[in-house]
Amino acid sequence: MPTWKRKDELGKVHFQFLCESCSRKKQVLLETDQWTLVRGGDPVSCNDCVLQCALTVRELWGAEDQLRYRVCDQCSNYETCALKGRYYC
Repeated sequence: MPTWKRKDELGKVHFQFLCESCSRKKQVLLETDQWTLVRGGDPVSCNDCVLQCALTVRELWGAEDQLRYRVCDQCSNYETCALKGRYYC
C-alpha cells in the first residue's frame, strides 16, 4: 500500500495510507510537506477514499448486505473501491 510517513516537530510519527490513485494525486504536496513514501501498492482502505464513502459517511457498514450493496452500486468510485460494500472482520 502507498504508505506515507512524516515526523512532526515533537517527534511524533504520522502515517497516511492511500490508494495508488490518491497517492499519485497528492505526491507533490506530500513531498513538499516533508512526507516520505515508505511503501507502495494498494491498501485495503485509503484514508482519502474512505472520507468519500457513503457507507462510512452514513454509518451503514452494519446494515444488511442488500442495503450496503445498493448504496455502493450508486457510488461513482465503485470500480476502484477495494471493499465494494464488503467488510472483513
